[in-house]
Amino acid sequence: LKNSLPLKVSHFILDLSKYIVIELENGYILAHLRMTGKLYLSKKEINKKHLHVTLKTDTHYLLFEDTRRFGKLEFTKNLEQLEKKLGYEPFDPQLTLDIFIKIIKRRKNIKAILLDQSIIAGIGNIYADEILFAAKIHPETLGTQISFTKAQDILKLTREILAEAIKHKGTTVINFSYAEDKIGTFVNKLKVYKRTNKECFVCSNTIISKKIAGRTTHICPACQKN
Repeated sequence: LKNSLPLKVSHFILDLSKYIVIELENGYILAHLRMTGKLYLSKKEINKKHLHVTLKTDTHYLLFEDTRRFGKLEFTKNLEQLEKKLGYEPFDPQLTLDIFIKIIKRRKNIKAILLDQSIIAGIGNIYADEILFAAKIHPETLGTQISFTKAQDILKLTREILAEAIKHKGTTVINFSYAEDKIGTFVNKLKVYKRTNKECFVCSNTIISKKIAGRTTHICPACQKN
């Protein structure tokens, strides 16, 4: 990458799902932060325990830090392969209700559909739980069972909840942080995620959790009837 300077930032998360794309003169760096990754600029080179990558620009150092080492950085000459494996962005104006209904009509549960980045790109486990709770849909409901009205609700709530989460700089449940170690405050807005055995804010029934689509899923059995 030494011959790829200067670095020029081209795209951010909303352009390519959960990836940050940094455009170079002869290719791209793809950054996926996962749970604890941080990508930031520094005016000087530093040495930290969980600092894994340092890239030097003309004026700064671009640093990639990751405590749990789930994140990744990779170099690619083009974005075609990445774009091919990603589905629609939730905020993409081309994702109309008709298209949304078409892509979720599958014989797999709606939780798995929302998490599948090749169908809809950018929804993680926290937000899938919050979206389905707000839409009053059980996560094990098959895509083929989702009505027109419920599909409309899911799409609308997906955009509303993600927009609100972005406004609050994300959700810090354990150790996510962004610039200068600030934390995301959307955790204070969560209605169901990580609230196992607590009262539902809507109906006072007890929130339960179970594995669905390979992920711990939080459900109000009264609000989200199967």
